[in-house]
Amino acid sequence: MRSDVLIIGCGIGGAAAALELARDTERQITLITRARQSADSNSSLAQGGIVSIGLDDSVEALVGDLLEAGAGLTSPVAARLLATEGPTLLKRLTEDLPQLKFDCDDHGDPSF
Repeated sequence: MRSDVLIIGCGIGGAAAALELARDTERQITLITRARQSADSNSSLAQGGIVSIGLDDSVEALVGDLLEAGAGLTSPVAARLLATEGPTLLKRLTEDLPQLKFDCDDHGDPSF
């Protein structure tokens, strides 16, 4: 197998990096994860693996959720970064890449 870029981890960071790099259609990109089955990953535990702030949510609530889900193993700095940058990345992915299909509500916004 030939790959120009190897991305380890396929959460929002890995997916965003892969999609951004894939704009160059000549570039070969490989994503890997430690899990053989998607159900064996943190994405499954995170209810789909997309980080965002819900309608009645806040950055602080998301940070708290991430820290709780990490059971004491999550870096508070990393949780805050993910809570503040993740929703922006998600919005960019859904707007810039219309070929990605997400479940949407009646207003066309991603369904939470």
